[in-house]
Amino acid sequence: MVSCKVKEFCKAHSLDDRRAYHMALAVEEMAGNVIEHGFSKDNRKHSLDVRVIKKSDGYILRIRDDCYMFDPVKQMELFSDKDILRHIGLRMVFGTAKDVKYTSILKLNNLLVRI
Repeated sequence: MVSCKVKEFCKAHSLDDRRAYHMALAVEEMAGNVIEHGFSKDNRKHSLDVRVIKKSDGYILRIRDDCYMFDPVKQMELFSDKDILRHIGLRMVFGTAKDVKYTSILKLNNLLVRI
């Protein structure tokens, strides 16, 4: 499972248990959303690339896919605070991340989550 490998990588590279766990949860949620929603919107084959990058100032999770354009950062801005259980997975990722950025370049969704 990808999230287990991500957690192992993070721990092997000195990330504390709590943040390694958050990184694994972010992979489960964000990559799972791509597979569940992006892969099922049409009858085409799609790709999904998950990478963890260790930088001097922290760790970055990069998820890239070629599904239809979806900007979770913009989506979070639209959510109402009245129903805290709605979109709880995205809320969890954004709540534990230091920063989340989205770009769409050459018809590829690129999500960067800094933990």
